[in-house]
Amino acid sequence: FPSHDTMDETDEQVIETDPEFDKYKSLSFYFDNDIPLTTNTMTYEQTYDAYIKKASYNKRLDLKQFKELYIENNFLAIKEFIKKADKFLEDPNNEIKIGLIGSASKPQTIEYNDKLGDRRNKIVQDYILSQIKNNKRLIFSSVISEGERKGVTAKSFGGGSSYTVESCENFKGDNIYSQQAMACRRTLISNITAKKSTKPPIVTGK
Repeated sequence: FPSHDTMDETDEQVIETDPEFDKYKSLSFYFDNDIPLTTNTMTYEQTYDAYIKKASYNKRLDLKQFKELYIENNFLAIKEFIKKADKFLEDPNNEIKIGLIGSASKPQTIEYNDKLGDRRNKIVQDYILSQIKNNKRLIFSSVISEGERKGVTAKSFGGGSSYTVESCENFKGDNIYSQQAMACRRTLISNITAKKSTKPPIVTGK
């Protein structure tokens, strides 16, 4: 009798990365000055809503433009990312790893801003986890606070616009109401990897 091929599963897993999530690398969660406080009880989204409604950032054209182009633009992309991550993690074989970098603007001390960067990272972690049902397979692989020690580049999601601050410690002027300060006050998604694990079928003859 002729043999018939049948499909069996192998125990060997194949791990692939989903490039769809690559575009969310460099997304930023932005904050008002000195937010979150050490006594904070708000979610990230609540701090964001209060930030964009604050009159000080809507009266001056340069600050309003930065708010719309980077802060609001990134938040819309964050909501999109969370929705896709939630769907992706419905598959029990999938996993997402994220790296975060928190930063702050002068004129506070380096030590204070290091801790402020930590608080920003923490509220972002809590927010992301609260929005995703299967969050045990969402792993924060690297969480770092750079405080005001380094510079930043704000990017609008989808490309087209960027704004660079060479140093969050030494930019000109001390005004917290400046584009430089606004750019420095954030938590950045520094890296993101979405992994799909499958067991491919093998063909056996019978």
